Amino acid sequence: MSGGVRGRRVASPPSTWFAIQIKELPNFQRELSVRAAYAAGMAEPFRHHHRVSYAECTVGDHIYHARYLDLLEAARAEFLRSLEQTVRQLQDADFIFPVIEARLRFLAPARYDDWLTIEVWPTLVERVRLNFGHRIRNQNGKLILEAETFHCCTSREEKPRRLPPALVTRLKPLLVLENVSGPGVSTGLP
Repeated sequence: MSGGVRGRRVASPPSTWFAIQIKELPNFQRELSVRAAYAAGMAEPFRHHHRVSYAECTVGDHIYHARYLDLLEAARAEFLRSLEQTVRQLQDADFIFPVIEARLRFLAPARYDDWLTIEVWPTLVERVRLNFGHRIRNQNGKLILEAETFHCCTSREEKPRRLPPALVTRLKPLLVLENVSGPGVSTGLP
């Protein structure tokens, strides 16, 4: 069954319906609604911590913009490790997940010696596609960055492959909200 919101056809599973309803709200209400959903029992995002090193910073004392992609990669790897599936194990089984698109929204600078919390959650797990949402906050809880990365599953020879069933089984219960903010960066996190 499907319904329409502003002329778009959407699937009726509650998570998709919820995501589209939230998308219509102003940012501050959207975040409050997502927090309420987590309080109601939805999965919490994985959190990885990182201390900003001097080597990651520019002369302006903030992280160089491209370094954020490295932080997101490290957090995704630790997220997979927390699911008892390391990147190395996946590679050894001939599964790799190249990033085919990344969207980053820089909201505030992270500075030398900041203690960052990097949140990671899956937003799409189907066939050969695997997408993740990310948020980075500093030690004061200030939102630094929102991002979404889009991956495809391939062999080492770069031929598309279906996602490994064991990984799909581990990720499906953790799906959060798919691309809550519409085009651009997902903001579907508590």
